[in-house]
Amino acid sequence: DAVTEACRGVHTTKLVPRYFFVAWSGVLVLAFEGFPPGLVDVTRRLTGRDRQSDSDRAVALDLPDESFGSLWPKTTLAALKDGNDLTMDEFHALKSICIRHGAVLETLTEPLRVAYISVVEYEWRSLERIASRTDVPLLPRPSRDGKDDNCFDDAPSEAERWRVQSVLSEWDDEKEYLRQGVKRSGSRSSSYREGSPRGMSLVAFWEKSTSATGVSSSSVEMTMTRVEKDKEEEAMEAGRREDDGRDTDSGAQCVTACSALLCAVENFRTDVENMIPGRYQWHDATSLHCTIRSLG
Repeated sequence: DAVTEACRGVHTTKLVPRYFFVAWSGVLVLAFEGFPPGLVDVTRRLTGRDRQSDSDRAVALDLPDESFGSLWPKTTLAALKDGNDLTMDEFHALKSICIRHGAVLETLTEPLRVAYISVVEYEWRSLERIASRTDVPLLPRPSRDGKDDNCFDDAPSEAERWRVQSVLSEWDDEKEYLRQGVKRSGSRSSSYREGSPRGMSLVAFWEKSTSATGVSSSSVEMTMTRVEKDKEEEAMEAGRREDDGRDTDSGAQCVTACSALLCAVENFRTDVENMIPGRYQWHDATSLHCTIRSLG
């Protein structure tokens, strides 16, 4: 199909996590340093823009213009619950938490490795409920000097880096950004779930072991902080599970291939919840993804 053709010749690539950020409407995201060239090529072929060959023309789809939120690589982590908003003091505190935990991302030695991309028909735009999923593998990178392809160089272009930086710089003027961006209506938790229209997207999941129902398969391993593990054990002993607004205990789930990143997110989440408890709805860890292109 068109996506498979668009991926022809594209090698396994990477998304490098760099920043935590308070996006429009108070949505909490993890931003990557930029789309790598391979994923930019896939998007270009699908849209038919800047066609460089007949094959590019052949796979181009009649797609609507992409929404701004998908033009820069990010993963949505949480949205404010319906009826909630942020004050200036809360926004300023969240920004400080983002900056502090963003420094931790700089220390991670492994990027998010993208060995396949997925065409998803979703019921919820958070991808916590999907109707179908088709994974399209990318080509393995040849080994170099007997080493595997974990240490490949596939850096985003300056234009892609600039796109991310231009978004992040919006919060430099905190007063204006709070008024024009953070306090925007919409994009509350229900808009990612039961209030979401159905649609189709091309995405890179954080892990490959997610079934069509959003439930992790056996290759997902559980890791928890000591506090969370104690809470879980206490809940099981009492014959119940604590309900903190999450559908599952997915905030504690880490996949082997990106456990350090998931645990960095969990630590970020803990600080946010300590600061403004219960205000955010966090997305299931098995649904975490980076949207490459909306397909309708």
